[in-house]
Amino acid sequence: MKKVVPQVPALNVKESLEFYGQKLGFGDQWQFNQHYGGVRTPFELNFCYYDNPDFPKNYVMRVEVEDIQSHYRHCQQHAIVHPKGLLEVKPWGVEEFAVLDPSGVLIVFYQALSDK
Repeated sequence: MKKVVPQVPALNVKESLEFYGQKLGFGDQWQFNQHYGGVRTPFELNFCYYDNPDFPKNYVMRVEVEDIQSHYRHCQQHAIVHPKGLLEVKPWGVEEFAVLDPSGVLIVFYQALSDK
């Protein structure tokens, strides 16, 4: 195997690309048509249009970061931290927080406590 590229459900691909680019800082965006697009940095994600609003709400991504405090402040500045996903230390040895993308996909950013 070479790599994994998650296909993230999107109710609006253009809106998702804007969110991941402008709010989360993901770059190198592309869009094939109104139903398919993606980002390539810092890692690759593809966005695929789904017309069922319940589907994205059942999708979760966990993203490991190097400086959780800095990333948390960045997300706070963009007012995208989920009110039930504030930064906290978890019993499984990570510090994490969560945001929701415009389609309702839950994104959990974390850093292992041993990496701090």
